[in-house]
Amino acid sequence: MAPKSSAAFTLAALSIFLAAERAHGAAGLASCPCLEWAGLDSHLTGNHIVYKPIGSGVSYNWPANYGNGACQTHDAGLAPLCGQGGNATRRLASFPSWCNDQWCWVSKSSCQGASFMRSVLFPGVTDLYFSYGTCGSIDSFSAWAAGNFGSSSLNFVVESYLQSSRSQIEDAYRKNAGSVSLECIYTNQCSCQSCEQNSAWGQKLNAAEVGTWLKPGTETEGQRLASCMTKAVADTFRRVAAKESDAQTSRVGYQYFADQASGSMITWPLADWCPATGFDPRFRPWYAAGATGPKDIVVVVDVSGSMNNANRHQKSQQATEAILNTLVWKDFATIILFNSGIAAVYSDVLVPVTNTNRECMLKWLDEQNWKSGGTNFRVPIEKVFAVIEASVTAGKTSTCQRAVMFLTDGQAEFDEADFLQAQQKSSEWDTAWFTYALGSGANTAVTKRLACDNKGIFYPVSDTADLTQIMAAYYAYFASGQASCSPSFSRYADANTAEILYAGCLPMLERTAYNSSLLGVACMDVNMLSSIDQLKAQPNFAWEQLACEMSDVTKKCRHMHLTDCSLQKLRLQVSTESICGANAASVKTQKCPCLDRTCKDEESFVDEKGYFCDSWIGDDCSKAATEKWSYSQSGQAMLMQKCKLSCGLCELKDPCPYNEPEECSSSSLSSSTCRACKSKVSGVGIDDRAMCCPGKAGTYAPKCGEAADSPTPSSGCPWGDISGTANTVIHIGTLTVITLVEWITQALL
Repeated sequence: MAPKSSAAFTLAALSIFLAAERAHGAAGLASCPCLEWAGLDSHLTGNHIVYKPIGSGVSYNWPANYGNGACQTHDAGLAPLCGQGGNATRRLASFPSWCNDQWCWVSKSSCQGASFMRSVLFPGVTDLYFSYGTCGSIDSFSAWAAGNFGSSSLNFVVESYLQSSRSQIEDAYRKNAGSVSLECIYTNQCSCQSCEQNSAWGQKLNAAEVGTWLKPGTETEGQRLASCMTKAVADTFRRVAAKESDAQTSRVGYQYFADQASGSMITWPLADWCPATGFDPRFRPWYAAGATGPKDIVVVVDVSGSMNNANRHQKSQQATEAILNTLVWKDFATIILFNSGIAAVYSDVLVPVTNTNRECMLKWLDEQNWKSGGTNFRVPIEKVFAVIEASVTAGKTSTCQRAVMFLTDGQAEFDEADFLQAQQKSSEWDTAWFTYALGSGANTAVTKRLACDNKGIFYPVSDTADLTQIMAAYYAYFASGQASCSPSFSRYADANTAEILYAGCLPMLERTAYNSSLLGVACMDVNMLSSIDQLKAQPNFAWEQLACEMSDVTKKCRHMHLTDCSLQKLRLQVSTESICGANAASVKTQKCPCLDRTCKDEESFVDEKGYFCDSWIGDDCSKAATEKWSYSQSGQAMLMQKCKLSCGLCELKDPCPYNEPEECSSSSLSSSTCRACKSKVSGVGIDDRAMCCPGKAGTYAPKCGEAADSPTPSSGCPWGDISGTANTVIHIGTLTVITLVEWITQALL
């Protein structure tokens, strides 16, 4: 929400706004006048312009004077992004803020004192530029600081921009997937000839352009499809940059999109930057954070003597390191290494994957022996459930999805009683197993049954397998079952300037009526709207509110629903060997059921022990009044009434009656009150600090500024430490076992 600033601050902001308005006329700044673009007439059909978004099969009629000669709100009410009409519009929870801003065409050579951007609206036109600044349209931060946003959050602007990117990318994919004649022109990110050195960014760049990098080694059709999706989103990137960046481009902040199928990437601004050999954006923390919700991960790796074969021990360590490098502060994790017994355990409870904890875990991995002893499956599996229970008891959990990755290359005894016990424990803690049998000597019978019994996926992996492709299944699993309508936020340091940037990321999805699959992830840095120092200088806990909102929406559990039918289809994507108790033909042709879309949670409801509905995802709400959770009978009844979706009480419709995919209709950022002020929260916030409540203490969280930072032992790394253990069990969400082979993929890059 906008800061409730002092009268002096509000008047100052308002005076800046009015001064800007007086300096701009209908024709724009004298130093950057609006252009009467002569080429516009050639794009007229009758008395209007026909606009067809790149990659879209739908055309829209726009006014004949669009952008021409004068400052106007040329986009107001126009589909697909600023008005009703066409498939693209339905996915927008709100319209981008530029929709109601004035702008006009300008000449690149005659524009000084205002930012401008090259337009890509008209195919074949490469020398047309536009500007919001010359028309007095102020950036989102200035409008927010002046109180023009009402109770809306500045983070909501980021979400609306990302929703626009989603709309364009998903429409382009639907139109172009399977086409054999794709040819989308793009600007190559490498060897930028038009880039000039920018001291603020510490690199050469061209702020009027968007750059594309197609990952080497990708097959031609995949590159063409990626180029068309990146071309489609370039319009949103340009408009955002034109409205939000300053004329000197002195504020560091990026927009970027990475494609799941090819690993290609598009970035604003265009920079003279070519990734190093082996770079893959799909294995960066921001990508995984955007593609998946909060999760708990237990990595279980075989380190017996046979791992010395085919260099498996090094691959396994690299895989484990890669796993850690895709996790962020919202996730919890630990590592179990086993041979004939427990070889080593990083921590007996899960730890939040802050930057400090990640470095400790990586250091710990280097100190372990990865190739000695025999193989025993029983002991490490028992340890997995001991860790889960201890973590829940201690409150060391995301309260959302959990992932146990089980990798082995060996053989070990595991009888019917062992399978039944694993199934009982997995059901109790809602655990899904993803198992990986590495090499020709691995026990596929045990690993496959563990996955099939427990809602997971089995991966047979040869020593020569393309582990990069296998890794992609990790993201596909979560994206297929989760609804993602709001961004996830992460914090990182810019490689050139070391400036701390805050990125909001949203998955792009191929949607069907009953399922979805991941197309890629698009991100925008909050820093594009304002420097973090400027935000922190705002009065009345404005930055604390924004940071709390970023933490809230990122830590919120995502609803995940995979029917047996949908899960079998995911297994088939891995291999026919991964299917459980069916044949490939029947799995491929089966029509999957879907949930009743009218069944929802009451978003504002907090149960009698202080939890929102989404904290119950994966748990059995009908057992809330048992000794395990200790709710009252009335509390359990209210929970099941208010949290039908999270409690899994929604009707499963078979056959699925819907012909179109479900769309996002509201934002998780619409509330002005941080969840940390109203309910129990676990872990840390986006700044790796304990969650707090802006302005005043909440029921469960301290006031910001009075909250103690997460403790760091003097030794630096709390291996095996269980600090803050409580006697109260907090409930968890779905425990999802992630495939280890997916992680190995990452490691080999």
